[in-house]
Amino acid sequence: MNKKVMGAIIGLVKTAENNPKTSNTDMLIKQALSDCDNEAWVEVLHKEKYTISPGCQICKSPCGNTDDYDLEQMGDDIKEIKKELMAFAIAHVQEEQTFSFILQILSFVGYDLEPRYFDNILKKVREYA
Repeated sequence: MNKKVMGAIIGLVKTAENNPKTSNTDMLIKQALSDCDNEAWVEVLHKEKYTISPGCQICKSPCGNTDDYDLEQMGDDIKEIKKELMAFAIAHVQEEQTFSFILQILSFVGYDLEPRYFDNILKKVREYA
């Protein structure tokens, strides 16, 4: 998994939570997750992000809500949890019944929370397996 690609996927997921998706958004997220070692996805995902939220590209006071997630900033106390969640998303992205859950997972990964806040979502992931 390329960290830049996964960060761009998470940024697009978070952007799509607060802005209307295009007819391509979900398909691009699925394709990028399926091919998340290919760094060419970063530009494609950014283009989609700025299509659904054009003001973010030129914003003079970025709020951080649509930023790509920097996987390098994960604290050691949460790194393994987030890796498990992202691995689940990659492994199950082609299963239509899990896609909305995958979007929830990726959004959650994009926030810097204490490990205890991941208990419920991690439990659901482990129960799925």
